[in-house]
Amino acid sequence: LGRDRIAAFAPVALRFERFRNDANRGADRLAALACRAISAGGVARVALAGGIFADRAFRERVGGAIVAREPGAEVFAARYEPATGALLLAYRELGLTPERLA
Repeated sequence: LGRDRIAAFAPVALRFERFRNDANRGADRLAALACRAISAGGVARVALAGGIFADRAFRERVGGAIVAREPGAEVFAARYEPATGALLLAYRELGLTPERLA
């Protein structure tokens, strides 16, 4: 089974308390990592990307924990797939825009 097929089971698994508890611990750890990156000088804008964020409770737990620890942080749903977003950020760091590359 590929990663996408396994990930498709997440919404079903999260209905079970044991898996929800594991997901909550993961959400807390993910939020802590994001806050460490912000504290280390990262931008206080966090895009939530990936299928797990389709789960409202998981999304709210991660976002809420980030904002609680970093009150000025902005947490939002990613507009692009992670690879596309990373490419756009790299362009920005280089002072380029996709239109100028054409």
